[in-house]
Formats: sequence, structure tokens, C-alpha cells
Amino acid sequence: MKFYVIVALGKFINYLKIISKNSIIILTILRKKFDIFSKIKNVFSRREVFSLRRKDREVVDHDKIMNVIKNCHCCRLGFYDCGDVYIVPLNFGVVGDIDSLTLYFHGAFEGRKAELIKKNPSVGFEMDRGYELQTANVPCGYSAKFESIIGTGKVSVVEDFAEKVEGLTSIMKQATGKSDWEFNEKMVNGVCVFKLEVESLSCKEHL
Repeated sequence: MKFYVIVALGKFINYLKIISKNSIIILTILRKKFDIFSKIKNVFSRREVFSLRRKDREVVDHDKIMNVIKNCHCCRLGFYDCGDVYIVPLNFGVVGDIDSLTLYFHGAFEGRKAELIKKNPSVGFEMDRGYELQTANVPCGYSAKFESIIGTGKVSVVEDFAEKVEGLTSIMKQATGKSDWEFNEKMVNGVCVFKLEVESLSCKEHL
């Protein structure tokens, strides 16, 4: 009798081990799936504010981030070009807010930038303001004041006439502070306007 009890108990323990092992496998699979779903969600979420390693320099307040953006005068776009990275500094305009942010640019209809927009719309961007060197007695003590934005998004050529006018107006407003500009049809049709729909960004400051 004792023998059968011991055998039964042993089988029961092995059964629990199998259940435990399978549970761990299932939980691992579910965790990986949720990680994948989370990444997919981040890809399709148009406006994600990335978290920075240096929390003491991270800016998360949306109004403050928009203030930094609206006070920058140059946006650098980074294109992927068959293994190379092509970075170009551009004047830009801003439409929308942090939850639905679009940056507008203008340029020629032809050239490397125009070709890359057609070839691969995924780009990175950077802008910064307020650089001020802070000196010290030793090299490692040097630092700098700044505010910066980095992010990613999709870039495309604007075809709609009204949106081209809106984009050009935003560019002029960013550069001059004025928005009461008029553009005739010849002006608008003679320039390529393209936009960057921002998908993710982060803001950093050292003041």
C-alpha cells in the first residue's frame, strides 16, 4: 500500500513539475507577445514622447516642448540612403500641437533630398536652441546650456494647393514671427513643399 502511495505521489509531483514548466513557457510566450504588441502600438502611435536616460535633463511638459520647438530656427533631417545617412539643415514651420505635430519644409523638386523622400519616407530630425558654453578650470568641468529636440516621423511631398500655402505660411511665421503673408499661384507652384508628420520625439535641456 505504501509503495502505491509513494508511486502516486511521485507521479503527482512530476505532473506539477510539467504544469509549472508549461506555465513558465506560456507566460514567457505571452510576455514576448505583449512586448511585440507594445512595440507595434508605439509604431502606430503618431505622437510618442521618448523617455531619456538623464531624467534630470528630460522635459515632459507638452507646453514647454512646444515652446522649444517654436523657438528653434533650424531643423536637421536625417535620411537613410542605401547604407549612408544624409543630414540636411532646413528652415521649417510648425502646425498643430504635441499630440498632432506636423513640420513643413520647402525646397527644389529635384535633387538628393527629393529622391530620398520618394525612396524612404522614414526620417529622423533634430533641432536645438540656446547654446551657451559654460567654462571651468579643467577640461572635464566644461559644459553647455542648451535645449534640444530629437524625433522620428514620416516625410511626404504636399500636393494640395491650400496645404502648400499653409505650410509656406508656417515656415514664414517660424522665421519672422508674422503669419499675414500672401502667396500667389506662381509662387506656390514654383516650390516643392514637403511635410514631416512626427511620430515620436524627446526633449532635453541643460540650463
